[in-house]
Amino acid sequence: MRLFDCLRNGARVTETRRTITLFALTMLMCIALASCRGGDGTDGAPVERWEILNDGSRTHAQAASATGWRPISMPATFTIPGNRFDTMGHVWLRGSFDAGADPGRWYGISLGRVYHADEVFINAQPIGRRTGTDLFRLHSPRNYAIAPGVIAPGRNEVSVRLGIFGREYGGFAAEARILDGEAFAKRERQQHFWLTMIPFGIVFLYCGTIVLLLVFFGASRERKLLYSALGLAYYAAYILALFFPYPPRVIDCTTDQRLMGAMSFVLLSVPFFIVVLAFIVQAAYGRYLTTVNRIALPALALLAAAQLINTYAVPGLVGRSGSYLINFLCIGLGAGYFCILLIRLHALHRDTTRIRILAPLLSLAIAMLAVENAIALAGHPGHGMIATYGSPIIVVLFMALFIGDYARIKVEHARLYDQLQRPGRPPAGASDPASPDRPALTESAEEKLRRVIDFIREHYASDLSREGLAAAVDLNPSYLGRLFVSFTGEKIGEYVNRLRIEEAIRRLATRDARVIDIALSVGFESLSTFNRAFKRVTGTTPTEYQKRA
Repeated sequence: MRLFDCLRNGARVTETRRTITLFALTMLMCIALASCRGGDGTDGAPVERWEILNDGSRTHAQAASATGWRPISMPATFTIPGNRFDTMGHVWLRGSFDAGADPGRWYGISLGRVYHADEVFINAQPIGRRTGTDLFRLHSPRNYAIAPGVIAPGRNEVSVRLGIFGREYGGFAAEARILDGEAFAKRERQQHFWLTMIPFGIVFLYCGTIVLLLVFFGASRERKLLYSALGLAYYAAYILALFFPYPPRVIDCTTDQRLMGAMSFVLLSVPFFIVVLAFIVQAAYGRYLTTVNRIALPALALLAAAQLINTYAVPGLVGRSGSYLINFLCIGLGAGYFCILLIRLHALHRDTTRIRILAPLLSLAIAMLAVENAIALAGHPGHGMIATYGSPIIVVLFMALFIGDYARIKVEHARLYDQLQRPGRPPAGASDPASPDRPALTESAEEKLRRVIDFIREHYASDLSREGLAAAVDLNPSYLGRLFVSFTGEKIGEYVNRLRIEEAIRRLATRDARVIDIALSVGFESLSTFNRAFKRVTGTTPTEYQKRA
């Protein structure tokens, strides 16, 4: 009955996982539609006839009297030719709008998202400003109220001193518009929702998930939970680097240095995420491919080091485009890394359901990284948006994977421990609970202990736990552990590992098999774990033992 219930519950969890996957795909479609709509509307009076000036003018009076203005189409993003890689450069933009015969109805100006800093003037009157010190987030909407009397009937001039950091792209992500009070308030609400509430809601969601993952890791010691918590922590920091409204004050440095640090952090996220995803996948299978990791990880580390050298040690060594080309190399290497991992891991442990989730999940992750990198390289204002709004899809799919693994493990354990619930033959003498120098046992406890020892000898290669064994024979786990130590001299885990090592020694001596294959066949989750346990028992490594044998 218990096994039947577990199988039924496992089927329910599988259906839940399918529901979560469908929900994730639906969410992805909604996010794509939301990103396409822009949220800017066509209300108000548009600012038109834009011109640009790049002659080093610092004040509005200097710019107004300059003769180097040239036409430019807006909205647009662009770089400042000759700008230093590590400082904020400035250009002037100016346009005009028609206020009509009733200028008093206009309440404010909305520039949308501006990259990276701005000072706004209407008819030579200062309206508002945001600098790197005042507002740090990359995707920052600029909405400024206009004092009464500033706007005149007919055509009015708008001037913007635009700050662009280093050799990055800067400019406007949307059309600048003059709005009445109602439209201005609506625009602010929309932008606050999409560019503040949603990103910070995602960060809070990740923080809560990190806490849960760490709690479960403390209880189960499953490495995939720890790797997932680490990846989510970095992702939360990545989102904050894009959307957090204030500069970090942890290190005493200039605004330009903070900006360079934040942008470097975003660039380095590519190799970091590839490594984290690779280890989550390996932990999900319980197999670590040492040879593959020894090739891929140093290569990714070298590319990350090249990124840091280009940013700090030899600034501008390969330029802005070179930084993103380094990331494309990381992405290509990551794609090959993931393919090899999936092929090798699936060959070791065939699980159709798991591969059906992991293959599209890793493909989606690589595609998101590639698209984000291409968007940033091209200077498109959507940089960071897909990675931010699309990241919950990755998280939900991993949750579906974890739920599936949990259901599978519960079913396998139920099937395994169901054998232990039925009394069987007594073990063949290696442990004698009735010896006079050991604690007295009730007949029931003695029979249960014999069954546990016999069961471990037959199933030592399976994933056994003290809690599972105790539940199967209806004993308290701590009590079973004390009994086991009293009558065997070893803890349950030590006893299981010794049986595994003994079987591994027999196979190493009699069969010409690979060490990794023997390690996995006797129940160890990785070669490194097997090597440590083998050396602890025998005093030598499996490879050395096999050579001598």
